[in-house]
Amino acid sequence: MAEVMSRGVWITEAGGEREARLRFLAERGLRLLMADVDPGGREALHFFDPYEGKTLHLLSPEGGGLLEKASSIFPPAVRWWELIYGTVGEETPSRRV
Repeated sequence: MAEVMSRGVWITEAGGEREARLRFLAERGLRLLMADVDPGGREALHFFDPYEGKTLHLLSPEGGGLLEKASSIFPPAVRWWELIYGTVGEETPSRRV
């Protein structure tokens, strides 16, 4: 589901191959600006498209996993992971038992 807001587009993941979607965004030249996690543990990635001058926001409907997958495709995601969760590769808070 996509919703256009001002100069940005918000997309909520609705199944499909997450890695393929992220690789498509990288191949298109989008730059990862920021990542965040809401109180429910749902992750969001915020991109800038330098060709269209717009932002794209990818939201995960469930907790965790989106930022981890992005870390292998967008190098800045590693730093966001460290800021949000600590060391890369540790379990995210939503996955701890």
